[in-house]
Amino acid sequence: MPQPDVLSLLSLKKRKIIMWPPTLTACECTESGWCERHKCQKTPAWHLLCRRQEAYYQLWEQGQGPCLNLIAEQNQPPPDDPLEEDPNAPAGPGLLRRAMNFGKAVVRHVADGGAKVDDAAYEERLATCRQCDLCDKSRMVCSHTSCGCFLTIKARWQSESCPLRKWPVNESQQ
Repeated sequence: MPQPDVLSLLSLKKRKIIMWPPTLTACECTESGWCERHKCQKTPAWHLLCRRQEAYYQLWEQGQGPCLNLIAEQNQPPPDDPLEEDPNAPAGPGLLRRAMNFGKAVVRHVADGGAKVDDAAYEERLATCRQCDLCDKSRMVCSHTSCGCFLTIKARWQSESCPLRKWPVNESQQ
């Protein structure tokens, strides 16, 4: 008897691929999706692994299959995302405006020879920013429309100043 070719092993029926042999493990699922036995949503690839690979099937049986960790993570509080916006933070300029403002600051910094303020002036600037209502203290970002910069960078550069003129004026800025 001739060996069947690949196309005869796969038949498309209602946009589902039916495979032969249908299963090699004790998997009872007929298609991908919700697996009642393992209580998880299986992709077509995971469903195939469950049906064909005993090691994967045993992982699901032990509660350690690939999609099970997703369910456990959904029941956990999400980790703090440092990039997540703080809803209480003051709104600031948009991304394009911030990029333009920072680009101008870089040009001024380079024109100033890359000069930086000393540590005392830097700490004084940051302390002033922390007291300002326009400072997003969790990310240390200024939300003034003509700024939007990361204050830990901007406060270090001698060429820069507070848009509200709250920082002490350096001799090089006069």
